[in-house]
Amino acid sequence: MIKKIFFIVCIIILLFSFLSQQNNFDSRIYKNLGGDASRASNGNLSFSLPSPNLFGDEIKTFMFGKRIFDATWLPRIQQSQINILEPNQQVTSSVFLGLGPSFNRASCSHCHVRDGRGKPTDLTDNLSSMIFKLGIINPNIPTNSIPHPIYGDQFHDQSISTIISEKIKVYYNEITEFYPDGISYHLRKPYYILPASIPEELKSKTLISARIPPALIGLGLLENIPVQSIMELADPYDKNNDGISGKINLVANNLSQEKKSLGRFGWKASTSNLYQQNATAAFNDMGLTNILFPGQNCKIVTCKDEPISLELNNEFLDKLTFYTKTLSVPMRRNLDNISAQKGEQIFFKAECHTCHKPSWIINHYPSARDVITPQTIFPFTDLLLHDMGHELSDNLPDAEATGSEWRTPPLWGIGLNKEVSGYEFYLHDGRARNLEEAILWHNGEGKKSSDIFKNLSRYDREALISFLKSL
Repeated sequence: MIKKIFFIVCIIILLFSFLSQQNNFDSRIYKNLGGDASRASNGNLSFSLPSPNLFGDEIKTFMFGKRIFDATWLPRIQQSQINILEPNQQVTSSVFLGLGPSFNRASCSHCHVRDGRGKPTDLTDNLSSMIFKLGIINPNIPTNSIPHPIYGDQFHDQSISTIISEKIKVYYNEITEFYPDGISYHLRKPYYILPASIPEELKSKTLISARIPPALIGLGLLENIPVQSIMELADPYDKNNDGISGKINLVANNLSQEKKSLGRFGWKASTSNLYQQNATAAFNDMGLTNILFPGQNCKIVTCKDEPISLELNNEFLDKLTFYTKTLSVPMRRNLDNISAQKGEQIFFKAECHTCHKPSWIINHYPSARDVITPQTIFPFTDLLLHDMGHELSDNLPDAEATGSEWRTPPLWGIGLNKEVSGYEFYLHDGRARNLEEAILWHNGEGKKSSDIFKNLSRYDREALISFLKSL
């Protein structure tokens, strides 16, 4: 009888332990958010360090890629006027040729300062890293969009000297609301004004999607999450009735014989791999031709001369991609902080984890040494699209993503944004000036969690923020 009771008690304890692990994880055991690719935070360089499991030639490749990432690009001029770097030369120059004819910034690092996230613009700030995706509704397929007839699919606010550049103006409407406990909070809603040169009839049809660039840590780890694991998590029709209907975005893949692949990068999961993501950004943001985009981007300007060779050659693109794949992930901090520990419990009780999935198991690491022992990483994202409500909608479809659907952004490193970049802005358009505002903007599938947050005590709201800042 005693043995039977003891056996039942053991079963109950094991069951309780199992159920607890489904909704939580041990902060002390999983300090290394990026698994073997984790490093201790290092001030404003916390996002710029190579993974600690790179060795020898891999470090050289990483540093080569970093020089390309940090380099300033200039418009093409006569070759005799500058010492042009050839692919087989050592990277010693900080200046490269091929910028434009129209572009947003002259360097990768101008948008991703110290490999961190960007900032939105306002009427007094010319150092913004915000970009604007443009389009109009496809008259033949109303659920899709087509490029803007004047500016293409991205607005460029800068150009080479012979071309006049234009601006999209951004205004913010301040909103004051109150928590149930009477404490006020403030939100700001952006409005965008197109250049006066656009005909009024076309302005009314133009769809604008403002985007700030995300931080670059751990991208190679996200790329190595198995496709099948992500697809198994998708629930586009909410068959389990939990109010969360995450779906995948099937997008064009220029590197595969398959017509479409699972998207996992970008605010709408619009790119399936980092090589294509880097090639696309180089072309759209800086006007650099490359193997995936060999022709000049000449939507509103006339290109006098096509480049005789790719401006971002294959070797440079390979090295740049290796760099973005192998940036380390900062370790968690403040594990002994009582408020952060309380906030971790609230994170799960508020069901934030239903979209910000804490962990994934990967079998490969992005380096020359392909296979590693399977390990767990903790990016806090499901990489799926979720409907975030009409307030966050840009009405601009992207492949299978609707205007109100956004990919869940990873949370690792989120507590270091201000230290790395000197500022913090959140959500796709940077409207949220802190983590509290970001939570309060959640609607649609995120409304339940946002409402739970609003009804917490002030101490518990601060505790949740403390937990997020420990990541």
